[in-house]
Amino acid sequence: MCNTVDFIHNYSGFHGIESSCHVRILNDEDKPLTVICSQLPSSTGTSITNVVENIASEISEKLSKKNKSLRKVIESYFKEYKSYEMIDHLINKLKESGNYSIFFLEILKQSLKFVSESSLAADRVKNLIWIEHYPPGVGFHPEEHEYAVVSFNNETWEPSWSNWGKEEAISEHTGYSVEKVTLAGIELN
Repeated sequence: MCNTVDFIHNYSGFHGIESSCHVRILNDEDKPLTVICSQLPSSTGTSITNVVENIASEISEKLSKKNKSLRKVIESYFKEYKSYEMIDHLINKLKESGNYSIFFLEILKQSLKFVSESSLAADRVKNLIWIEHYPPGVGFHPEEHEYAVVSFNNETWEPSWSNWGKEEAISEHTGYSVEKVTLAGIELN
């Protein structure tokens, strides 16, 4: 199932000028993590193209911070059972083992699961597909949507662009539907 998140991202443009863009994050476990960054027609600040490496770095950092903390993973163990069920579960495990080792092994298992999931999430963020989007009336071709896939140097965030003219090509490249990549139903102002 695709989780879609849309929001306005504010960023500092050239000379500290406040600027903003629309960001759509498409996240489906079976497809690459994809970010579509759209120039807002109402934004009078610096264009997304001129500071794409800053915006991408900021969004990637936000995505990375969404990983659960270890404490939350351990808490999830306790939330998995109702209080009395949890106590019964622990008592039975302790009786079977004769000591606390089962409980600690369960916590260790949850911790290792957290580390594994965090590593996978970090890899998804590191390998995300970044799409720059200019809606009609904003780019070089005022009648059409314009798209570019932007790739970044892993160490310096230096961008390089590959222009992709049509929504269908972006859809095929990312694996998400044309409706998802074209921001259907979203009005960019």
